[in-house]
Amino acid sequence: INSVRRLLGGYPNVICDIGTGLHFAALDHAEKNLVEDWLAVWVPLLEEFAGRISFGSDLFEWRHLQPDENADCAYTLIERVTSQISVQAKEAWLCGTLQKALGER
Repeated sequence: INSVRRLLGGYPNVICDIGTGLHFAALDHAEKNLVEDWLAVWVPLLEEFAGRISFGSDLFEWRHLQPDENADCAYTLIERVTSQISVQAKEAWLCGTLQKALGER
């Protein structure tokens, strides 16, 4: 939580849309619970940074004035979210997310 708080505090123009789908089909039951628990941690952050973090998307979307910083922030957040997920599930989730981003369904 503190890492995310520092990140959002350091980037006042960043808006974060937290994906809630996470392609759960690619995860086993235990991994689903880990991700759901992790997402639940965002509730106090939502209250603290109202309007800058939102749920509902299948993608992580970061908007910032500098595209390079945008990519760095998104990568860091995705790594934190998926750090407790197996490599296979992580690859499946990232692949699904990229396909959605590119409009391939």
